[in-house]
Amino acid sequence: AAAFWLGYSMGGRVALAAACRHPDRVQRLLLESASPGLPDQTERAHRRAADEDLAASIERDGMDSFVERWAQIPLFASQKRLPADILARERRVRLQATAPQLAAGLRALGVGRQPSYWSELARLEMPTAVVVGEEDAKYLDIGRRMVEALPDSTLHVVPEAGHRVHLEKPERYWSVVRAFARDGATGSAS
Repeated sequence: AAAFWLGYSMGGRVALAAACRHPDRVQRLLLESASPGLPDQTERAHRRAADEDLAASIERDGMDSFVERWAQIPLFASQKRLPADILARERRVRLQATAPQLAAGLRALGVGRQPSYWSELARLEMPTAVVVGEEDAKYLDIGRRMVEALPDSTLHVVPEAGHRVHLEKPERYWSVVRAFARDGATGSAS
């Protein structure tokens, strides 16, 4: 039976892969800060090498070091506005993973490992909502390009949010999800 698939970032790429490979199983699709991947083989090879280096550093230096470095990358700068208790909770959640688990996930599911789905977007017929934070310039650009390629899609840009819209603006995010789940149509952009 077809289902409503929702995915964030890497999970969004996995949900998009499911839609491309098994469109009969995806009734509608909501992608938050997600990408169809890297279409250029050379770019993907460079990303695989960078991901391997990161995986090795996670295994060598441990989770504490990785979580500290990861929180400092520009992609997550907007999260610094979040209350201290939320940041502490997110840190605890990240530290629940082990270094071998995270390294294996990066090696198996990194953007350099997965195929590009850009060329398949035009054939996806299910309603698709693309949700991005207005402060996430990279994924805002990707989201706009995805919506241009997807036949039945809408871009939802959430003000004052970065990459993790669901964490930074949960009320706005969940209102988009509820409306999309209830109506099954992309509706108008926000």
